[in-house]
Amino acid sequence: MLRWWIEMSRVLYGMLVASFVAFLASHLVLAGRLAMRHPRGLGVLALFVPPVAPVLGVRAGLVRNTVAWVASVALYAALVALSLR
Repeated sequence: MLRWWIEMSRVLYGMLVASFVAFLASHLVLAGRLAMRHPRGLGVLALFVPPVAPVLGVRAGLVRNTVAWVASVALYAALVALSLR
């Protein structure tokens, strides 16, 4: 029983790290693509204020990037909640 718990902890930890890396990557891509648009300050704002990034992404028409950002945050939050259980 204890070995099973240790293995599941390792799997959960790996999934947490992978989902956090996915969030960082999607956040950087979204902020970078926003910075390439006309008001460049929006990309900088999205980089340093993460909750603003999906709102600006939808307004700029970057729906796929925004969906990836929201999905990665949701996955990471679910895994954090599961790990605290």
